[in-house]
Amino acid sequence: MDEPPATTARRAKTPDLETIVGVAANLFHLHGYQNTTMQLIASELGIAKPTLYVHAQSKGFLLGQVFQRVLRRADIVVSEALSKADPLEGITCLIDGQIRLSMMYRDYYGVIYGDQRELPQDLDESYQAWMKTFVADVSGLVERGQQIGAIREDVAPLVAAQAIIGITGWSARWLRPHSGLTLDSASRQITALVLGGLSTEGAATRDC
Repeated sequence: MDEPPATTARRAKTPDLETIVGVAANLFHLHGYQNTTMQLIASELGIAKPTLYVHAQSKGFLLGQVFQRVLRRADIVVSEALSKADPLEGITCLIDGQIRLSMMYRDYYGVIYGDQRELPQDLDESYQAWMKTFVADVSGLVERGQQIGAIREDVAPLVAAQAIIGITGWSARWLRPHSGLTLDSASRQITALVLGGLSTEGAATRDC
């Protein structure tokens, strides 16, 4: 639920939870979860540590918020991909959406790849369940393509799904805004590689 409007000058300067989580993600990514303290997060935000605890009861809570924000947005990308009648168009949209998401939330993805082991057991189990569903959804998209003869049958849907998820998620590690490679260009090239390997038409192209 959204915070009520600020009523005092001091309240107006207090960052919202979205800002706090973004700063925490950046620090977790830069220094590692274990090396990041609540005091460091508060200092980066320019607030007192007791004020931080009003919005975030623990460092573990903030780590969980980092994961939840990425997963919620990834669910939107997957839902859009699954809604496409053409499975190849769905895969195109999935690749494009995941690459853009990884760029927008680069720090968050760095935390997911680097600090998953730090999640409390309940959150880790929740993440594992989410990932299992994610893989199943992408595998199902590949299977649909095989059923209509658009995707090669000699490629296991699970292998294809894991490859697509890995390629798009890992782009957060190497794709840089000022590298000379734009998001559009990267998305097109990665899509061409994936569809070129999966499609029965060779380097088939689709618009998202």
